Amino acid sequence: MRGVFVRDASIARFGKRNSMIEMLEECTSGINARPDLIIFGSMSFSATEMQQNTASAVSQCIGFPRVKCLCFDTSSSTGAALVHYGSQLIATGRYREILVIAADRLSAFDTQHATGVFASVLPRHEREAGCTMPSIAALLWNMYAERYHANQDALMHVAIKNHRNGYRNPAAHIRKIISETDYLSSRLVSTPLRVLDCAPVSDGAAAALLANQGSVRIAGIGHACDTLGITSRLSDPFRAVREAAQEAYSMCSVKPSDIDLAELHDAFTPFEIMETEACGFFEVGKGAEAVLQGATDENGEIPVNLSGGLKSRGHPVSVSGLAQIVEIFKLLNDESKRKALAVSIGGAASNNFVTVLET
Repeated sequence: MRGVFVRDASIARFGKRNSMIEMLEECTSGINARPDLIIFGSMSFSATEMQQNTASAVSQCIGFPRVKCLCFDTSSSTGAALVHYGSQLIATGRYREILVIAADRLSAFDTQHATGVFASVLPRHEREAGCTMPSIAALLWNMYAERYHANQDALMHVAIKNHRNGYRNPAAHIRKIISETDYLSSRLVSTPLRVLDCAPVSDGAAAALLANQGSVRIAGIGHACDTLGITSRLSDPFRAVREAAQEAYSMCSVKPSDIDLAELHDAFTPFEIMETEACGFFEVGKGAEAVLQGATDENGEIPVNLSGGLKSRGHPVSVSGLAQIVEIFKLLNDESKRKALAVSIGGAASNNFVTVLET
């Protein structure tokens, strides 16, 4: 099997944008290549652009109407799914260069409609019982906090940390440092989660050129799925994240302690804490304590979400998993770090991807 690398990568500024096409052009214009294949992911393209036959429309709008194009959708892990599938095609030798792209323009939906779209990743019986993604995140945190006597201040620490990191990221949706007062005065969404515990609804796009040579290697990939609903696995809700991480570690023969930095799926602050445990960075039940001790800060034991994460960079749902890879590509090229990990979860941790990258 051939080695697989990220040869180039780019991200369009996240936030409220007026055009999907503009974002696609922005994130691909600086990538100098004629790929053998394009793989695209989006949950909003057809609705916002009023255009079906998405694959052909996308390949044409970025200037490659004669290049083969496929489309993927695994909910909020779509961007990572593109990288994993493209990596496997490169590794077989069938393709030399594959351009993976993801874009969403969720600001085109009003808040009520967007909430319904996000809730639709849950099974019907949970939605009919009133479950939304914020309420699921709150439920999981409350169970975790009761089981492990976790300090709720850990949620505030994650939010403040990720906003501090995102302030330095020119692509971030919310480039604003927040204080404890800002956090505690923000509106409750689903007790104990506040607005500042939740990633913003964002527009954005990202692209990465996968190739058989480059500066950052995709060393390990892991993929694991679980039941669509969360209520059938409340005793171990992130077990498929743990399985995906173990698969990625095994593929490249690394341990959690070998990882220099991580980009985790913090659509809600409790998710980041639980994912640090699922990835083996901390013992189960010790993640919140580690956060409060600064272990995931910029200069901590395992820096997490130096890009600002979904919490500050923003969460254009289909794009986030690919944006993590793009951010890691930049960090590994610019810093002395050698190995990094990204976790992207689909839905309520039902379709999950873990990627290990190294220089």
